[in-house]
Amino acid sequence: MVDGDGDQQPTGDTTEPAWPLGPLEERILQIVWQAGTTTVRDVREVLRAERQVAYTTVMTVMSRLADKGILRVARGASFEYSAAFTREEYAALVTRRLARTLRAQFGDLALAQFAAELEHTGAAHLDRLAGLAGMEPPHDD
Repeated sequence: MVDGDGDQQPTGDTTEPAWPLGPLEERILQIVWQAGTTTVRDVREVLRAERQVAYTTVMTVMSRLADKGILRVARGASFEYSAAFTREEYAALVTRRLARTLRAQFGDLALAQFAAELEHTGAAHLDRLAGLAGMEPPHDD
C-alpha cells in the first residue's frame, strides 16, 4: 500500500514470524539455535537445569513456535525441531517489523527520531548499517 507521500506502507506481511516472543519461547529458541536440531525431550532437559517445566509445556510451546513459522518440525521416529531462521535473520525480521510498526503508529515523528539517532554516526558505521539493511551505501559526490 502507498500513502499520500508515495511511501510504501506496511501490509501486515504474514510471511514474517509473530512477535514478540514470551520469555519461555525466547529461551526455547535460544536452545534450538545452540542445538541445531533437537527434540522436545532434549529442550526440556536443558530447561530443567534452569527451572521446573513440564514436558507438555515445552511440547506446546515448541508446537506453537512451529505454527508461527519460527521453528521447523521434521516428523520421523520423533519430532525433530530446528530454527527456521538464523539469529541474524530473526533479528532482522523482528527489528524490521518493529520499525514498520513504529512508522505506522507515529509516522514522520518515528522517522525523525531514527534520523536524529543517526546524526552523530560515522560514515563507516553508516556504510555497515546500509549493508545490514541490504541497501547501497551512500556515496559522496
